[in-house]
Formats: sequence, C-alpha cells, structure tokens
Amino acid sequence: MKIRTFDDFSNALDNCFGWRKKEILNCRVLIATKGGLPDKTLLRAGIPLLYAHWEGAIKESSKLLLSFINSQKIELKSLKTCFIYLAITRHISEILETKQSHVANSAIDLLTNRLNEKAFLQIDGAIKTDSNLNSDLFENITNTIGIDHTKYKHYSNLIDLHLLKKRNEISHGENKQISQGDFMELSSKVLDILNLFKTDLENTAFTKSYLKE
Repeated sequence: MKIRTFDDFSNALDNCFGWRKKEILNCRVLIATKGGLPDKTLLRAGIPLLYAHWEGAIKESSKLLLSFINSQKIELKSLKTCFIYLAITRHISEILETKQSHVANSAIDLLTNRLNEKAFLQIDGAIKTDSNLNSDLFENITNTIGIDHTKYKHYSNLIDLHLLKKRNEISHGENKQISQGDFMELSSKVLDILNLFKTDLENTAFTKSYLKE
C-alpha cells in the first residue's frame, strides 16, 4: 500500500494495529471464559502471542511513519535531527568505512552542501528490536522517530520483567506457569501501550511534528 496522505497513513495504522489487537482480545475472551487448570496451555501460549504482537506492531507502525515522511518530499534541512540522521546514516557509514576518497567526498558533500535536497529516510535497519524488544530498545525506537518517551517510562518493568521475561522463559522451554489474572492484566497493559503508541504516531503525522521547530 502506497502511503501518500495522512488518510493513507491513518488507514495503514488501523490495519497494522487492528488485526493484532483483535487476536489479543480473542485470546482474552478464550481465557476469561475457559480459565482454570485445564487451560494452562492456553495461558502459556498466550504470552508468546502477546509478545509477537507487541514487537510486530511497534516495528511495523514505526516504519509506516518513516514511509509517510518520505512521501512528503521534505527538504532535509526542515526535518528534526532524528530524521536527518536516518537520511544520512548510510553516508556517515561510508565516510567511516571507505578508503576511496571520491566516496567520502560524495558523502561529505551531502552533509554540507545538499541540505536543500528532498530527504529520503533509510527505513531498512532503522527500527531495531533484536527480536527481543525490551524497554531500552523501545526507548531507542521512540527517540529514533521523535516521540516523547516520558509517558512510557512507567511501563519499563512491565515490559522487561513480565512480558519479555515470561516470553523468553516459555519460548526457551521452561515450565513457566501463567495465571489467568496475570495474563489478563499483562494483556490489558500491552493494549494500553499499543493504543498510546498509535495515537503518538498519528499525532506526529497530523501535526507535522517531524519538522524542525
């Protein structure tokens, strides 16, 4: 799907989050109605599913924002610093790694003389989760795309000690038991974070806060 307008972006976000939230809610309904000892397997299986949607939604939706910004064809100098970095990161690497002077010269030329050109943000590799999206990596993602992380800080322990730790224990074959109450609370909080993040992305695009003040 091509993302050219805010409506395109908003619809893409709805698609990105919608099916993930539906699966989480369906899992909550199954657990709430069946609960108890016979459904320990369902409770355990719900944790990796919850984590998969946490990581998948954050990564995919962040890339959608970068695609939207690219489609706006904004001059490089008009973007916030975090987005300028995504536009020039490949050139910085070339400067550091190359032994060819013409490659380094071309990269330096972009950094110094071509800020009036239309920006193209490097999307591949920009959003790093390392298949282990903890609170530090999540904060790095919010910083990468210019979102204030303050409101998410109190979720750090939930992400690291409950969602990620339990997912890793179960995925690595440990007999980690999950109570119905634990799953319902954890899934509710994850949905809260995803809703907050979706709203922040929409606000960034709508208010054009990706632009330099």
